[in-house]
Amino acid sequence: MAYSDNFRVYYKEFRQDPKTAGMKAPEIGAYWLLIMECWDRDNSLPDDIEELAIVARMPLKQFEKAWNEKIRRCFRFDGRKGIYWHKRLEQEIESGKRFSKAQSARGKKGADALHSKRNNLAGTSKPPPSQSMLTPSHDSISSALNPKKKREEAGPMREIFIGTILGGITTTLGINKLARTASQEWEEAAAWAYENEFSTDQFLDCYKAMRDKHSYSILPKYVMERLPDFVKRNKKAEQLPTLEEKLADDAANRAVLRTPPKATEVEGIQ
Repeated sequence: MAYSDNFRVYYKEFRQDPKTAGMKAPEIGAYWLLIMECWDRDNSLPDDIEELAIVARMPLKQFEKAWNEKIRRCFRFDGRKGIYWHKRLEQEIESGKRFSKAQSARGKKGADALHSKRNNLAGTSKPPPSQSMLTPSHDSISSALNPKKKREEAGPMREIFIGTILGGITTTLGINKLARTASQEWEEAAAWAYENEFSTDQFLDCYKAMRDKHSYSILPKYVMERLPDFVKRNKKAEQLPTLEEKLADDAANRAVLRTPPKATEVEGIQ
């Protein structure tokens, strides 16, 4: 079973690799079909030329020649397991496992911090106004003057913010979860939006507006580039008068024009 539904492709390495440089189009197609099959099988291919030919969608004789001359050297053979495996795919799997472990630890840390904060709030009584409202503490002043410290204290809120963004993205796309690489990129974009004090609604509205306007996939970096202008435009739109207000102003202006001037207001009449 595949570790994930996607993996990164290093196209420059593929084009410059001496092992693949001499491949023709049919051989390249067979190679990538084998790569995808290898990924789906958790980085393993069977030592069965007929089964590999079926995967590569090539006639057996044609595939056998391509396999022996150009494709097999791109894979490594494990004699104990009797399988072929790919070095780059193995690196991608290990990288993904490290990332997932780090994400799990970060999520647990945020959840523990939020749980601890709730317990502290539940176990303490509200101080009198003379202490909490009228006389700000040194810590509250320091936090207000130090944005970095303020962000660190808001760690759980930051995690909730990022989680809301990810939930909105997956809901819009109609999927249960994002792929590992995509999830990492959207988390970085959401963290950027949090640090720059954008709201989750602003971020998701910008993303949805871009999806409605463009046919191509909307990447996180595109939303980060467009979000400031999107928020500015929306603020201007909110400040524009409504249709009812425009009609009322027009009616008032027409009423003034229809009202005849008084005699004292006409030049030359005393």
